[in-house]
Amino acid sequence: MESITRNEKILYVGIDVHKDTYSLCSFDFHKNELSDEMTIKATTKAVIKYLEAIKKKHMEEILFACGYEAGPTGYGLCRGLQKAGYGCVVMAPTTMSNPDGKKRVKTDRIDARAIARILAYKSYSQVHLPSEEMEALKEYTRARDAKKRMFKKAKQELLSFQLRNGKSYPESGNYWTEKFFKWIKTVQFSEKWMQEAFNEYLAEVYSLKAKIELMDMKIREIAELEIIKDKVDKLVCFSGIDVTTAVETVVEIHDFTRFATAAQFVSYLGLCPGEDSSGKTKNMLPLSSRKRGTSA
Repeated sequence: MESITRNEKILYVGIDVHKDTYSLCSFDFHKNELSDEMTIKATTKAVIKYLEAIKKKHMEEILFACGYEAGPTGYGLCRGLQKAGYGCVVMAPTTMSNPDGKKRVKTDRIDARAIARILAYKSYSQVHLPSEEMEALKEYTRARDAKKRMFKKAKQELLSFQLRNGKSYPESGNYWTEKFFKWIKTVQFSEKWMQEAFNEYLAEVYSLKAKIELMDMKIREIAELEIIKDKVDKLVCFSGIDVTTAVETVVEIHDFTRFATAAQFVSYLGLCPGEDSSGKTKNMLPLSSRKRGTSA
């Protein structure tokens, strides 16, 4: 956020973001006053229009501090507001502490109010905002991961089909080797439509396999980009980390210096075991499950 002078008034603008609409609310910390609540179309242009309208209402300089929860809508709104000269942050939902406490009634309007207050009280952690170039690389590696999941499912479906129809691989457990693919080319069914079904399952496996190999080749090209090359080269020095894993790690984390300690880093990754202990009773819980794909 920008620095504030004595002659400037700051308004905290909470934005509850959704695919089609944004709910907004302004909060004046010094007056403890909520105002200008409305729902608008989900565009950066509409938010800027909202902020400009508030400016015209007041007879003094105003500095806006806008914020919204990280989620599936991504960073576009934050970048757009920053480019237009407005302060904006993306807030990590798990760190947001509502000064008003939990409410039994939840609406977009109430959420916008809560976000505005949380901004003012600074009871949240800001999500790291990657550069557009870094986000593009991240999306490419995630697309590759999506293909890997599809590939796994396609292989499972092929094996299940073979099992149902008595054509299982003789060397059970040794699948997807060169020998397996050589054998599977010999599989034939007497029924025409059974053979057609088998061909479709197999074609999907081959298609996804080829796509992943092509994407892996492009990821090796990405590894040579100046923006990440140095970090990738350092990571591949560790046993068990190949180029693809190194690239995925770098584009997801990008700025490793934002973690002051190793404990903070493993906590971000979700590698910290939980604990639920009281008195003499000590219960250690499994590793937390942090899903990738949030805007963190």
